Amino acid sequence: QKALIDWVKTAKKDDKKKLVVVEIGAGFNTPTVTRFPAESIVRDFGNGAALVRINPSDPEVPYDLKAVGIPMGWNVLSDLNFEGKQNKELEEAAEEAVLAQSGRVCAYLRQR
Repeated sequence: QKALIDWVKTAKKDDKKKLVVVEIGAGFNTPTVTRFPAESIVRDFGNGAALVRINPSDPEVPYDLKAVGIPMGWNVLSDLNFEGKQNKELEEAAEEAVLAQSGRVCAYLRQR
């Protein structure tokens, strides 16, 4: 947890850095473990951060965040194929898979 906090603090200092927190399946059984911390990280990071929440039963996102909720399960990411890919290729594959799965995410990312 300390390493994550330190990383966020360091990343915030660089105005060119952007952050997307992808939260998969964090509902309301234990929201203080994943759901609320993910929201707090995005809030703390500021305008350069966004939240993508993937959850079939609790996809709602706070109104004060740049965020999109995808009302699907983790299998929305099943199109990803990371085998043998380098960092840039991984990033492009992840972006492609998310864009292909949700019109809301597509519209949101085009605004950025």
